[in-house]
Amino acid sequence: METRPALRSERPHAVVTSLSVIANDPRVRRQIATLTGAGWSVTSVGFGVAGGDPHWHHVPVPDLAYDSHAFKRVMRIAGLLGTRGLKSLAPAVWRAQSRHRALAEVLSGLDRADLVIANDYNALPAGLALA
Repeated sequence: METRPALRSERPHAVVTSLSVIANDPRVRRQIATLTGAGWSVTSVGFGVAGGDPHWHHVPVPDLAYDSHAFKRVMRIAGLLGTRGLKSLAPAVWRAQSRHRALAEVLSGLDRADLVIANDYNALPAGLALA
C-alpha cells in the first residue's frame, strides 16, 4: 500500500479568514476554490463547518452569539463609532469584542501561512498577527 506524502509540505499554504459562515459565503468559497485549483493548500477560518476538498481544511471560530443581546450590539456599535473620533481606541475596541478575540485565538494556533487573506476589515488585526 502506497502512502501519500503530507500535502502541506508540498504545496504553498494559504489561510483565508472570514467572520462569516464560510459554507454560506460564496465570495469566500470562490477564493478557496481558486486557490486550491491553483495548487494551494488552504485553511479557512470562520464560523460554522465547511470543506470537502482534500486540500482545504476548515478551522471553526466558536460562535459566541456576539450580537444576540441588544446591549452587546449597542456597545459594539458605540465602540466602533468611538474609533472614528479617536483612532487610538481602535485596538482596544477590537480586542474587547469576543468574536475578535476568538478569531485571534484560533489564528494563533496555526503553524504557518505563505498567504493570509482577511475577508473582512474587522478580521485584519488577527490576519496581520498571523502574517
